[in-house]
Order: sequence, then C-alpha cells, then structure tokens
Amino acid sequence: MEYAALTEDEGYCWGMLRLMYGSVAWLAIAQLQDFLELPGSARMNTPSTMGINWKWRVGADYDKPGLGEKIMRMVKLYGRH
Repeated sequence: MEYAALTEDEGYCWGMLRLMYGSVAWLAIAQLQDFLELPGSARMNTPSTMGINWKWRVGADYDKPGLGEKIMRMVKLYGRH
C-alpha cells in the first residue's frame, strides 16, 4: 500500500490501475471488472475449475457515467493511447 500510495479516497482498484498504467511495462491490460470496481464474484476465471470460466458478461446495469472519460484521462496521462 505504501509503495503504490493506495488510499481509500482514490479507491484501491483505481490505485492499482494507476500503478499499472504508470509502470514501465510495454503493455498494460486491465479487466473491465477492475474499472467497474466489482467484487470477486464478477471474476472471469477461477483456477482449477472447469465449466464456469470465461462466462462473465457486462450488463447494461453496470453503466457508470463518466467512466470512459476517467479511463481516457489515465491512458493519456501515462502515454498509453
């Protein structure tokens, strides 16, 4: 938490996304569930299980106004556009 400067105000998901996008890595990939700050029940894959993976789908009820703009600001800030 200290290294990433994670705070409750920013939100831990957004703090980790900031850390990822700000890294020196050539490629940064995040799942939509992280941007939407969804709980673990929305995970896409559970290791060592069969038949239940890769079935998560985003629904219209997950709409978050301003999310696209927030993502774009972060992408531009860290030169990943």
